[in-house]
Amino acid sequence: MSGQYRAARAEATSKRTSPELSMSRRLIATTGRSFDEWFDILDKAGAEDWPHWRIMRYLAGKRKNDEWWASAVAKAYERARGLDAASGPSFNARVTKTLDAPLDVAWLLVDDEDERRSWLDVELEECSRPSETSLISQLADGSRVTIALREATPGNPGRTRATITHSGVPKEDALAETKAFWRSALARLADIVAEERETE
Repeated sequence: MSGQYRAARAEATSKRTSPELSMSRRLIATTGRSFDEWFDILDKAGAEDWPHWRIMRYLAGKRKNDEWWASAVAKAYERARGLDAASGPSFNARVTKTLDAPLDVAWLLVDDEDERRSWLDVELEECSRPSETSLISQLADGSRVTIALREATPGNPGRTRATITHSGVPKEDALAETKAFWRSALARLADIVAEERETE
């Protein structure tokens, strides 16, 4: 599986646009950290539960980051974590699950379309990749789904935290059903991961 993962990662990297790579390089040159490193810092600070202004204030003040880069990192972080809601009145449904697998193995099951179909019974039209282990897709109804993976505990590669955020749910009374759907999907993903480990 690791060979498949490396091939999938190489293909995904080759699809990145020059502006994305250019911005990543400029961010490192300006702040000394990559987007993923800033995302880790924000995760540890609990920024997934913060409004945009607080993320901006933290980056610009606490981390001595200038306002332009603070804004760029904040927006990229919100996209990566599915925190930026679709325009108009809508609601977000977010579910998480810890997977008993390394990040690279779990990501292959998300990144590869055939692998993804084994646990997710819905077709996703990919829109963007805010980080190396997250993707944003659009559904037929115009709502968006962000799937983001990261190490469950930084420095411990054996377990992965998977977060799915469904943005743009049109009705509040549909949230419970939407969350149930994504919880079920993550449960199937966890089962597949467990099966893979048993056959190793």
